[in-house]
Amino acid sequence: MTDETAEPVDLESVLADVQAEVDRRRNRAAPAEAVAPGRLPAAYEDLESAVARLAAFEYRRTVVDPTSSIPGGRAMHRLIDRAVSRQVEDVLHQSQLHAREVHDAFSVFAEVVVQQLDDLQHELAQLRRAINDLRIHGDAT
Repeated sequence: MTDETAEPVDLESVLADVQAEVDRRRNRAAPAEAVAPGRLPAAYEDLESAVARLAAFEYRRTVVDPTSSIPGGRAMHRLIDRAVSRQVEDVLHQSQLHAREVHDAFSVFAEVVVQQLDDLQHELAQLRRAINDLRIHGDAT
């Protein structure tokens, strides 16, 4: 059952009022209150540690021991080492470039996730304050 005599609601006006209230509350909020409640320092430290380990990671070529118990094996090891060393170095270089790209991408991803979590915590703190305000004003009436 609807009241057909009621005036239609101006949705744009209602949305503007809601946005104005959100902006007012956002400006009133203290940044320290917004970040502190749900922050997980251990998780952030783990994330920072993982990013640091990625940054420090480096591919290295191990030295192949040329000793051999087979006659001529030592010379064969050296020959093979010389024959493939450039290719191995090139693959290591490409792998290191890839590792740097992975690090850079992961770092950006981690920063975005942390920023979004901080934004959500800020919004949650605002909603908690709004609920508390409603409780206080609701009790006063």
